Amino acid sequence: TRPRRFGKTLNLTMVREFLDITKNSKDIFEGTKIMQTEYAEKLNSTPVIFMSFKDCGGCTKEELIEQFRTVIKEEYDRFYDTFESSSNISQKTLKEYIKFSNILDESENYYDNLDKKNLCFKNLELKLPNMLYILTQALYEYYKIKPIFILDEYDNPFIEAKNGGYY
Repeated sequence: TRPRRFGKTLNLTMVREFLDITKNSKDIFEGTKIMQTEYAEKLNSTPVIFMSFKDCGGCTKEELIEQFRTVIKEEYDRFYDTFESSSNISQKTLKEYIKFSNILDESENYYDNLDKKNLCFKNLELKLPNMLYILTQALYEYYKIKPIFILDEYDNPFIEAKNGGYY
């Protein structure tokens, strides 16, 4: 943790840009000192899940959960086409990935099927953290490299919940 305006987001974004296997960042880092080190071989070599909770908040718990859904959905959407047409991923993982992706697509059904107290789906008995696990598992199976998970502004939902009176 660092004080506000200390460059945390800038640093995390730079790490994502450097490592993310789905990007081509050679031009961005060309001429920098890191490219003259042994770490240069790590450029765009690792799957990265990057989520920022900076916009996760709202006046109610429902609004907060909807913002979480949006953040997770953005990462799911980023990899959907890659996984859907891949034979690198087990059928079990792909099935779970597509099921979660469909749940995330249907905002109204998503929230209607959610047990707000336990943050799990009533009829599917799936907990929200499972969505992150399946995304991580799919990335690992596809790239054969353990992904890195970067979470920025992780404290914002807590602050919003406290200020909104639903902490």
